[in-house]
Amino acid sequence: MPVSQIVHYVRLRAQGPDTADARLNMLLDHRDRLLGMQQELAESMNLVDGKILYYRHLIEQKDAGHEATR
Repeated sequence: MPVSQIVHYVRLRAQGPDTADARLNMLLDHRDRLLGMQQELAESMNLVDGKILYYRHLIEQKDAGHEATR
């Protein structure tokens, strides 16, 4: 959560229970943003994992080729 929103949240909290709905909405919005970030990270991780598997396979093939020529 950006600092400006944290400051706003703290100010709302200081005002007491009457601002609970506004604070809840802030937290729900923040949670939605975090879920979006989590999804983006999962997609990036899948791409990186795919590249890692590709290069491991490439290296294994290269190493197998060297073993066959010995």
